[in-house]
Amino acid sequence: MPHLEIPGGSLYYETVGLGPLLLCIAGANASHLKDSFTVVMYDRRGYSRSTGKLSSQDYGHRLETHADDAAALLAHLSPSPDCDRIDGELQHVVGTFRTKGIPPAVQEFAAFIQAGYETEALVHTLAGPDAAANTT
Repeated sequence: MPHLEIPGGSLYYETVGLGPLLLCIAGANASHLKDSFTVVMYDRRGYSRSTGKLSSQDYGHRLETHADDAAALLAHLSPSPDCDRIDGELQHVVGTFRTKGIPPAVQEFAAFIQAGYETEALVHTLAGPDAAANTT
């Protein structure tokens, strides 16, 4: 299984599908999108099959570190500096991307995530009108 070496550890990741790159941060069931995207699912630093830890006192840099890790994974997997989509429970990482000057496509999708209605509509497109999306 693939790992990406990062400063102070390694990130375990999987990719499935073909299409625009979709990075799923804490993306349970993300593989259901494989018919429309190249779905990237990974374990964040220090979780599950990834290694490396943040200093127990490094809370002020935690989001920056996770954003750096995600950006490194994007750079490793994509010949283009842009990622077409980012999704996941850790939407605050996307906000950190904005402050660090990470690719414009990532920033554009941050607005999509926050909109809620579009996120729910995406789930409905894939699973039908009875699907529910956590858009809060």
